Amino acid sequence: MARLDNGLALSSFTGPSGDAEHTITIEAPGELSLKRQLDVIEQRYAEATQTLRLPPESAIFRRLYVSDAANQAALLRESSLFQEPLDSPVAVSLVQQPPLPNGKVAMLAYHLDSRTKLSKRYGPPGHLIVEREALGHLWSTRLCASNIDRPSSAADQTREVFGRLIDVLAANGAALADNCVRTWIYVKDVDVFYQDVNAAFAKVWKARTGQTVDGVLAIDVQGLQELLQVTGPVTTSTGQVVSAGTVDQLLLHDQYVGETYTSDSANRVDELSTLATAVLHALEDQPLKLHVMADALSAAAEGRHVLLWSSSPRTEAAWSGAGVSGQLEPSSLMADIINRGGNKLDQYLSENVSLRLTPRGGHTEASLTMTFSNHTPPGQSPFIAGPFPGLGTSYGEYVGVATVNLPGYARDISSPSAHSVVASGPEGPTNLEGATIDILEGATQHITFTFVLPEAHGSMTVVPSARIPAATWHVVDAMGSTTFDDAVAHTISW
Repeated sequence: MARLDNGLALSSFTGPSGDAEHTITIEAPGELSLKRQLDVIEQRYAEATQTLRLPPESAIFRRLYVSDAANQAALLRESSLFQEPLDSPVAVSLVQQPPLPNGKVAMLAYHLDSRTKLSKRYGPPGHLIVEREALGHLWSTRLCASNIDRPSSAADQTREVFGRLIDVLAANGAALADNCVRTWIYVKDVDVFYQDVNAAFAKVWKARTGQTVDGVLAIDVQGLQELLQVTGPVTTSTGQVVSAGTVDQLLLHDQYVGETYTSDSANRVDELSTLATAVLHALEDQPLKLHVMADALSAAAEGRHVLLWSSSPRTEAAWSGAGVSGQLEPSSLMADIINRGGNKLDQYLSENVSLRLTPRGGHTEASLTMTFSNHTPPGQSPFIAGPFPGLGTSYGEYVGVATVNLPGYARDISSPSAHSVVASGPEGPTNLEGATIDILEGATQHITFTFVLPEAHGSMTVVPSARIPAATWHVVDAMGSTTFDDAVAHTISW
């Protein structure tokens, strides 16, 4: 990958067949107007394609990341970057996601310079079908609610989005159950609408496949480790033996050794599926001690390493009462970080949280500082330690968004640190704040959020971030100080 001083990053990969894949990332100076930023990106894009000798028909997709889609869309749609030539269509997306360097717009483009004949054709509006020999790839760019000005309920939007996707697949001889490896759906206030989204998808799935979705189980590495403590080692369909002592190394690291950003991940995804299935079958088929099983599930649930949803209201109420529904409370407090670097560096990132509570009159002033240290060791593969093609990062560089969920009654929330705030507002019964952060290999970064609580005394519950390793908290108030980790929930009283 080559990164130039003018905000242009190029990454290329040539496979054994001679086909070359190119990603082009372009940023514009943040101080310019939106119109001037678009002009700069257009110019640099033309220079990049000329340098790489890419014909226009090699363009597969362009993603424009913007800071304010509602007010910027009209101008963006007039740009040549958004145009899709009739003789060589391109999948163009407009993404409401503020560019990291504080700009108004940035672009990621993907080109395929194929030695074999490449065919591109329009599907229904918002869909591009790319065919090469016997393989076809559907690029869907605008699967979202049709009426953004007066959106319907989360359930109705879920049915609409998946219904449109299913129809497009069917028109091309494919099906959701048979031809989709993964699907992503982005939901505002997911902890509020989680049940509605799952219930709606369950109905869509049953209507299209005849299969009933009784529930959804989400389990992470730590959760599987807790269950493997009960079942003992299991064997996957490929013959690999996995135990409680090896599962974390396998899932966090070893499964990615030898992977590249252009390799087919289908086999690895299938292996993960067979591992989870093997563990669940062991729980069902083996004679187990109930109290040992209960202890393992309790440990996984306390750390938010397992989340459950049921189509049965009665069962869902039980999951909620047991604390495994994933919902936050108005007094919840959580500090976390979201990886945006396209790598597997979270295992090497330590998090320390310092919270100072100072009662003043009838309220409490709070200052929360998150400290992240990047301990990436040398010699990791690019798939683990980066850099992700086109992102413009270096080996071991962690690019992410530091987030805090503050109690719903917190006010005067601000971040005096010199970081870009990219999320601010209610999330369910809490207040969410998020700011970008960039941590180089071997470096440490801090970010601070301040807020005011309405009472001079009270309590909050630190909710587990479910990170591996767990975050360490240090809380100071008028009564003294305490230190703990967020492996389990912890109540703070002052």
